[in-house]
Amino acid sequence: MRAVCTTLCLGLCLLSPFFAAAAEDPEAVSPEVIQNMNQRYDDFFIQKRRQEQLDEQRQSQVPRVKQARQEHAEQLEKARLAYVKNRTRQGENEALRKKWDEEQLQRKEVHEMARRRFVRQKDKAEALRRKGRTVPAAKEYDLEGY
Repeated sequence: MRAVCTTLCLGLCLLSPFFAAAAEDPEAVSPEVIQNMNQRYDDFFIQKRRQEQLDEQRQSQVPRVKQARQEHAEQLEKARLAYVKNRTRQGENEALRKKWDEEQLQRKEVHEMARRRFVRQKDKAEALRRKGRTVPAAKEYDLEGY
């Protein structure tokens, strides 16, 4: 307890010059506060000016970027037209088409068998659920007294 009182008294003694200065002139503002306010004000407008300069730089580059994109699009279109002009069409390969059709038919048959098996299992499960014991709805939802 005594250590707390000593610490409290020591702290009050060290802070007393600040309290005395504040008691003398309650309207006075410390020079550090004024300097901080002025610095924040100046920094705000410096940042604002930098942002405006960056925006101006971006806007000044818009026509150049537009031109570069236009040129690139034209190059791509020329390359596409050259490809279309020079490409050779491959003929129909009837053997491959028949093989593909057979594979697709086989895939459909497997899929249909799996679907039918699923439906049978689902129907069996539903039949078991209907035959099995069930909790009365009134008890399940605690509605017996209504």
